[in-house]
Amino acid sequence: MPTPWFDATAYQLRIHALETKLEAFESGSKYLSMKKEYDSLLRYEEARIKKLEYELSKAHSETISVRKIWSGVVDDLDKEHEAALKAKDAEIARLKERILEVERQRDNALDKVTEWRRKFYDLS
Repeated sequence: MPTPWFDATAYQLRIHALETKLEAFESGSKYLSMKKEYDSLLRYEEARIKKLEYELSKAHSETISVRKIWSGVVDDLDKEHEAALKAKDAEIARLKERILEVERQRDNALDKVTEWRRKFYDLS
């Protein structure tokens, strides 16, 4: 249980602390220290913001670079695909011509066989 002497001492210490604080405000030293603290926090936050802005611009430029590289790769793949399709189309056209030539040769051979058969049957 607190004693009256203890309460009085605690109040005296509190009064002394408040008077010291009041003196600091009245003399302006507290305002100066608060301003210095504010300025240092402001400089810290401004430096942090500049660092974040730099990192953001760096990430943005990296994104642009990656997008250009990706676009180049996709264009290259597209060109390769188009070249492969053209090669396949050329191969298909060549094979169609070959098929037609083979069919002509077959038809000529069948015509010759038919002609030989007619000659054979005419002779018999």
